[in-house]
Amino acid sequence: MHYYKRNIGDYHKKAGRLSMLEHGAYTLLIDSCYDREQFPTLEEANDWAWARTDAELAAVKFVLSKFFTLEDGVYVQNRIKEELDEYKEKSEINSRIAQEREANRKKSKQDVNEPSRTVNESCDKTHEPPPNHKPITKNHKPITNNQSNTIGDFDVFWNQYPNKTAKQAAVKAWSKLKPNESLFNLIIDALEKQKPHFKVGFIPHPATWLNGRRWEDAIPTQAEGQEAKPTNQPETAIDYTKPQNLIKPIIYEYDPEERARQSAEMKRIRKEQGR
Repeated sequence: MHYYKRNIGDYHKKAGRLSMLEHGAYTLLIDSCYDREQFPTLEEANDWAWARTDAELAAVKFVLSKFFTLEDGVYVQNRIKEELDEYKEKSEINSRIAQEREANRKKSKQDVNEPSRTVNESCDKTHEPPPNHKPITKNHKPITNNQSNTIGDFDVFWNQYPNKTAKQAAVKAWSKLKPNESLFNLIIDALEKQKPHFKVGFIPHPATWLNGRRWEDAIPTQAEGQEAKPTNQPETAIDYTKPQNLIKPIIYEYDPEERARQSAEMKRIRKEQGR
């Protein structure tokens, strides 16, 4: 184990009163335990810390007695032991996963290299599913004659409709209706009759017209002897030179008493505001 987490706060909380020599001995012992993934005897601890002088030997012995527990001649620290056990467990899991991955890779490579069966050879693998001849999605369904006619009829409607907006929405509405020949003729006839009565700027979108079944709307009728006004022509401008079209001026009556009352009220308000 070549890496471990060192909590500086915890270390100084427990070992903050050590001397400089004792700090060095403790740090070397901790690093050695993680690196070797084992715990030392007294002789091994002196060897791992490179202790030679009496002061260094005494520092190692003091650190072992202070921060380690002697178990069967070996000095063990519980925190290091827990982290080493967790590290070994993760290493075993990663090793098993790597071995399984390599085995699957080799097996896949062998399957690729196997010679393919001929037409006359039977399949000896029970897990191989039979061929699937059914379409997986609806997109595999061929276009029928009815669908083809519906698309062609929509093109006729689209060319006749005066407001060519949101074609995809109109196609969706037309496909939802699926008009037969009778309904198609009814829609086209109603559209031809309604077109002269459409107002410029107020023509509904074709999808709205279809979804609302607007071909069933009643056709506006003209009064007898009255000529229909073209929808695409602007309305005649008003002739203001004629007396009946003149705008009458608005005359406001002047009330002196009301004016005096308003003036007195304004003076009172300004006086209260200190003006």
